[in-house]
Amino acid sequence: MGEISEGDLRAKLRGGERITGVIVVARTIDDALEYTPFLLLSWRRGYYRIVRWRGGERRYRDFDRLLRLVRELGWADGVSVFDMDDPKLRRVRAVAHALGVEPTPRAKKGDDDDMPPMDIFGSNPPDEDEAEPASPV
Repeated sequence: MGEISEGDLRAKLRGGERITGVIVVARTIDDALEYTPFLLLSWRRGYYRIVRWRGGERRYRDFDRLLRLVRELGWADGVSVFDMDDPKLRRVRAVAHALGVEPTPRAKKGDDDDMPPMDIFGSNPPDEDEAEPASPV
């Protein structure tokens, strides 16, 4: 799981690197919503969460404050917010691991066996059970 401190993040951004994507995970803790940002960084692969200098992830109870921080760090695009239980988050392996859930397995090349082949030109012969019975002579 990728983690980066806010100080290290700011130093890299001052050095010319940039944030290339942001996902925010919303979850309920003690009857209050908390938001955890996951950042896609230009100098590393995968998503990284911001950690406090004492350890532990940085969470925000005020979404506006989180959004101000992300804007201050140079991200001006949209921010996707997902509920912690959203199955789409399992597709992002680093986020799934950070949340303690099993990521969606990667599809292997040619793993379309559950889909029938498309016959867009009508060139495939019909299956035997679909073939019209031969007419008696």
